[in-house]
Amino acid sequence: MGANHFSNLKYYISNLRYFKNDTLVCTSKKKAHLIDLSSAQSLQINEKTSIKFDQIKFNIGIDSLTSVSGVLEGDLDPINGMYWTWQSGYINFKLEGIASNCPARNQKYYWHIGGYQEPFYMMREISLKYKQESALNIAVQIDELFGLIDISEIYQVMSPNEKAIQIADKLPVIFKTVLE
Repeated sequence: MGANHFSNLKYYISNLRYFKNDTLVCTSKKKAHLIDLSSAQSLQINEKTSIKFDQIKFNIGIDSLTSVSGVLEGDLDPINGMYWTWQSGYINFKLEGIASNCPARNQKYYWHIGGYQEPFYMMREISLKYKQESALNIAVQIDELFGLIDISEIYQVMSPNEKAIQIADKLPVIFKTVLE
């Protein structure tokens, strides 16, 4: 597999929903959260609620309606580097770095996963069980993604295509709840 290092990791969490016994009990007021590894503030989503829940569901990415809604503000502002164009929409998940087994120039890989039109609809749903004993912590296991995608074969993905689908399909398995 080789040594992998990433220099940029950003992704959208949208449609955040809380469930108790498979019944929806709360939906986040905020439509989308941009998680950016270079911004410690973005790594925490603070929901002011006292609800009891045992499952959380959210999407990695931005839905098609939002993608065609034009230029938006806040986390969805194009200044964040997560928007292509009105034709391609938002980048749902962006990972960039260097891998020793990447055949590209300077061993740099770029995975910009997005697209809202079939057959390249890239948004994926995450569903995680949770025991409400402390704050909910979610780990994103990037090393697991490198085990699922051969970076010597798929290393420069910067538009909606078949390779992007292969990566998008693997994203749900790298999100895990962490007990403290």
